[in-house]
Amino acid sequence: MNYYELLGVKTTATAEEIKKAYKIQMKKWHPDINKNEDAVSMSMRINEAKDVLLDETKRMEYDRLLKEKDNVTYKKYSNPQNSRYDERKYERQMVTKWEYFRDYLSSKNIGLFNKIISTILVSLETIICFILKWLIITISFMCFVLSDVIISLFYYAFPIIGLLLLIVIYKLVSGTNGTSFVEFKGLIVCLVVYLSSYLFIFIGKKLISQNVFNFLYNKLDIYLFKKAVFYK
Repeated sequence: MNYYELLGVKTTATAEEIKKAYKIQMKKWHPDINKNEDAVSMSMRINEAKDVLLDETKRMEYDRLLKEKDNVTYKKYSNPQNSRYDERKYERQMVTKWEYFRDYLSSKNIGLFNKIISTILVSLETIICFILKWLIITISFMCFVLSDVIISLFYYAFPIIGLLLLIVIYKLVSGTNGTSFVEFKGLIVCLVVYLSSYLFIFIGKKLISQNVFNFLYNKLDIYLFKKAVFYK
């Protein structure tokens, strides 16, 4: 809302018309009269409008700026290259893809065929990303469960493994032949399985880390969505 609209006068209004309009608006918006929370800011803007429009130099500069703004707006909407759906505004504000998609479908500048194709593609990409996200969560959960199972088994089997270790050490020290190699291999396997439990914890944490979900939500999901709606 520019200063003329704020006072409710035409751009050709005289000084007397501006003063009259100013008094009318101030009676409406003065904080002593109007208890609305916007009254203070509105009365300040009305005062600014009066000061600018009653000053000949300031008014000429203000009119020039308004004219330039109107020219930019005219070119934006009259140029065929800019007549399609305005995507760039969504780069400057935080909106969800569904808010964007709602505006996209309600736009009159987009053909029905494109809307149907986009709806199908957006549905497919949403399903794919949903499955991928839940697959990652499920694998991560299984990693944690498997790690807990291995650690629990080793907790209860620790006396047996300890006894096996003592036997292997005894045979190695005493130089006794026999099953020591088989027993040694068994210890190596046990050690590898035990260490794998911590590897599963590491994998599980990485799968549900912030970086992974940032990639899924902010890169892959949005990238596919942009392709689905032909976002330039």
